[in-house]
Amino acid sequence: MAVLPGVLAGLLPQIFTLVLAFIVLAVFWQAHNRQFRLVQAVDTVHLWIIIFMLIAIVLVPFSTDISGDYPYVGVAALLFNLNIFVVGLMIALNWRYICSHPKICNQLSDPQLRKIWSSEVALIPAVALVGAVLSFVTPVGSLLIYLLAPFAWYLLHRNSSTEPAPHA
Repeated sequence: MAVLPGVLAGLLPQIFTLVLAFIVLAVFWQAHNRQFRLVQAVDTVHLWIIIFMLIAIVLVPFSTDISGDYPYVGVAALLFNLNIFVVGLMIALNWRYICSHPKICNQLSDPQLRKIWSSEVALIPAVALVGAVLSFVTPVGSLLIYLLAPFAWYLLHRNSSTEPAPHA
């Protein structure tokens, strides 16, 4: 019984990276859901973007496990950050593709909203890129950098509406 607190304390890095990955994936899911509310059709290229995004998402538990097992190893943190970067890059590519193809989406005409959403989908990949660089200097710090994302998100949204007006 006296051993359990020490064992639980030893699991903190795994728990932290698990929760971190879950929150980041939740942000991606929100962005993906928001994007698909605007999609009217899917073509082959769009489908392949989604497939590659799913491949990157499927690797998140692996990179999370590695970074949680080796929290002080730069390569482990780099793997996690690069995995999150690729998922975010695919979400951003999906958004760009949706916006640039009127047959897929012609509902989002507000340029301010487009700009905000474009900045929003670039946020986590930017944090992941900073995390990747930091993983060479401070592996733990490269994971903690994600805690700044909510503040950046707040700055993006403080003076704007982020939902499109309903269309008839």
